[in-house]
Order: sequence, then C-alpha cells, then structure tokens
Amino acid sequence: MNNKKIYLFTLLLALGIKAQVYNNGNIASGTVSKNSITAPSNSQWSELQSTLNATNDSNGTVGFACFKDNTENIFLADDFIVPQNEKWKINSLNFYAYFGTLGSSSEGMIDKLRFAIYNTNPSTSGATPIYGDLETNRFSSISDESIYRIFNSSYPSNSNNFANTQRKVKKISGNTNVELQPGTYWIVWQYGIVDNNSPFYYNKERLFSPAVTILNQRNQSSSNGLQFNQLTNSWSDALDNGISLLSTPKKQDFPFIINYTKGTLGTNEALEYNNAIALYPNPSQDYFSLNYHMPVSKISLGIYDSSGKLIKTFNKIQDKYSIKDLEKGTYFVKIQLNNSIKTEKLIKN
Repeated sequence: MNNKKIYLFTLLLALGIKAQVYNNGNIASGTVSKNSITAPSNSQWSELQSTLNATNDSNGTVGFACFKDNTENIFLADDFIVPQNEKWKINSLNFYAYFGTLGSSSEGMIDKLRFAIYNTNPSTSGATPIYGDLETNRFSSISDESIYRIFNSSYPSNSNNFANTQRKVKKISGNTNVELQPGTYWIVWQYGIVDNNSPFYYNKERLFSPAVTILNQRNQSSSNGLQFNQLTNSWSDALDNGISLLSTPKKQDFPFIINYTKGTLGTNEALEYNNAIALYPNPSQDYFSLNYHMPVSKISLGIYDSSGKLIKTFNKIQDKYSIKDLEKGTYFVKIQLNNSIKTEKLIKN
C-alpha cells in the first residue's frame, strides 16, 4: 500500500468535532524564502526545494500545465486510498492553480473545473471513470490562498532566481456527490477560463498546478502524479527534471482537498484536509514545529503509529515538539487546534 495515501483511520477516536482535517501534501514552504526574503503580510511562499545540504541542484518546475485552450488540452491525475472498514461520501473537491501570465490575479476568469474519479490508474488501457467525466463543468468557487509559488531562491549558488509575488496560488473548488467503498482511487482534473477558445485569451491565461512542497526534499519515494495530453492521447509521469543537466528527474505529487462524510463502525464524521495548519520539517529527526495562521487558544497533539496506537501526546503550545524518543518510521499526528482537528503524516528519519 502506498504510505502517502493512508487516510484517517486514527480519527476513529475523535467524536463530536465538526471540522477535521487531513493534508495530502503541503504547498506552503514558510514565510521566509531561502534567500531570507519575507513573504507579504499574512502570506507564505511555496518555494521549490533542493535536497538537504545540496547546493548545486534543485527542483526547477514551478507548475504543471492543467488547462484547455484552442491549442492544448491537458489534465493532471493523482491517487488516494479509502481505508478498510470505511466508506466515504464525497461532497466536494478542491484543487490549486496559478495563472500562466505572471502577476495575473483575474479570479473571475476561472469558471471551469472538470474532474472524474477512477478505481484504477487512468493511464491503463480501457480505464473508465466510476464517477464524473472530463467534459462536465463542476466548478463552484475560487478563493485566494495567500501563497506565492517561487523558484528556489538560493540554489544553485549562481542562481538568478528571487522571491516574488508573480504566481499567486488559487484554490478552485467543485461539487460532487459520490460514495466510495474501501480501495485505491484516482482523480483526473482540469481547469478552464471564461471563453477559453477566444483569441483574446489565447496563450494569455493558461493555468498551472504546483506540486506538493516537501521541505529539503525534491520529492518522496511514493510520488506518482500523472499528466495527460489529450491532443496526443498520451500519459506521462509528472516529472521535475531539476535545474541541471546532471539532475535526476523526480516524480511529483499534487495537493488536493477532499471534503466528505466518513462512515466507520456507525460513526459519521465530516472531514476535510487543507493547508491551514502546516507541520514542518517533514521528514523530521528530533523535533517538529507547527505553522498556523489563526488565533490559538488551546492545542492538543496525539502521535499515533501505523497501527493506530497512541504513543505520545502534547497538551500545550510549544515552539518545537520533541520526537527524539521515537523510532524511525511513519507516524500520524492528530492536531486539535481550537475546535478543529487535522491529521498529518509524519516521517521520522
């Protein structure tokens, strides 16, 4: 089973809380860039990463095309898992994108979101969706995430990249109504703009999705995002080729939000995952910290192992949370902040 996609079995103990959160992968990298530029007030950077201590290599792809215009028709795909003994009734999906025209913030231009859910890898021969299609517009809303996608601002050392606000990330939402049984599923999606066949918009407002941002890592071993070009009828891995001819291409993942009601042993819970609270660094060695953008009156953290056993708790706000005593491996951190719950996967190196 792909560990990246193990979902919220640790939340079976969380009762009576309306909002619960799981994060498939962060976008934000923090409020200060690698070259020490502070993001605008109440905003964060989404900075391309390099491997820890590497000074001559970095990811180099700020985003992956995901749009339809009068010359191109491109979709993205990524997978998720509904755990055993659960069923999910999905109410809506949220995705992330920025405009190809640098500095554009024309939110009103985006009015299309197409997506379909598969119960097999969509690149396999004969794959057909079990819900949705790639023609119907399921767009419901768009919002500003106060996150700016940027190149790596420091590596390699001779780079001319710098932190800027030209690529402002938007959250694009669409409604759905489907119930899924346990299993592995894939979502395929695409954005569109107002009258995207008009010559006025040709090559002006193409849309791109950022990949998941992992501090000090170019990807993780389970990354498996895909890109589909309908004009050539071909699938390819979502690869970041790096910024050097000597770089090794790295597969990427894409962040998306699933809003759903979970049925487990007679308990229904409303669940959502997003980027409101970030756990970093991840992977971690001796400690981790939390980054959140809201007033905090109380906090409670529980760390669970891969079997769902609670092994450590924290009940106060701290700058750093020590995990020195934990063995190397994969854990889940359930964060109760004010009246919300979020669960993050944590890798201990």
